[in-house]
Amino acid sequence: MHKKLKLGLARYKVIWSLEKAYAVMQELDEVIKTLPQGSSDELAILRLHVELTREFRAYFDYLTG
Repeated sequence: MHKKLKLGLARYKVIWSLEKAYAVMQELDEVIKTLPQGSSDELAILRLHVELTREFRAYFDYLTG
């Protein structure tokens, strides 16, 4: 049945990855809002946010390019 529904297609993996990355980006935004400005935790999370944004854009560019 899994093969019949074609749930293993590469495009679904890409869409799933984009949705997961977007959800994590939203969670990080909420965490960043609660941290004191200039703290080491804030800087670490901002770096993670930038890395995630780069990955998100790479997938998005792949789909739209």
